[in-house]
Amino acid sequence: MILIISYPDSSETQALLRELTRIGRHDVHIVDLSEFPMRMHLNMSYNSSGENRYCLHLADGSQIHLEEVSAVWWHHYQPFAELIKFPTALDNPAHRHFAIKEAETAFP
Repeated sequence: MILIISYPDSSETQALLRELTRIGRHDVHIVDLSEFPMRMHLNMSYNSSGENRYCLHLADGSQIHLEEVSAVWWHHYQPFAELIKFPTALDNPAHRHFAIKEAETAFP
């Protein structure tokens, strides 16, 4: 599976997606990080045997099990804070700053 970390409206992203489809790659997902954490979330699980699992739950309801990803193209992503519509509970700038920093920690 290939992940494209970008925003869907990018002409470069769309050109790459067309080319990957042309060569027969249909296991490609565009991940728009500006949707995290309000419309997209990440589940992480750890156990004592060392088997760790990471799963992205996208806004469209699809899931990406990160252990199945073989390649990532990281290109012109939009920062978390640009498109987030914060809930009214985060009207305080300090709380909003904390939420953004926590989101950035998941995707360094």
